[in-house]
Amino acid sequence: MARLINVLLALDCFLFAVCTLGGSYPSESFSSAAYRAEKLGLLYGKARPMIDWLFSWLGQEDHCKKAYYSVKFNLPEDQR
Repeated sequence: MARLINVLLALDCFLFAVCTLGGSYPSESFSSAAYRAEKLGLLYGKARPMIDWLFSWLGQEDHCKKAYYSVKFNLPEDQR
């Protein structure tokens, strides 16, 4: 199961990078980007509640916030 989750996360990051034409941060998923966008007041941030709601069905609270803070450790020092 852990391998499947790793593959799905890699696919999520890849698809987000393609959707942003490479403008995403390294290892940034749709979820972490939604949380970041909400903090910056960007339109895409409005997707954060829906993404969190979808993951709440799996028993995970604050999914986007957790994704954002986990990806921050993979960023260069000046982008943290």
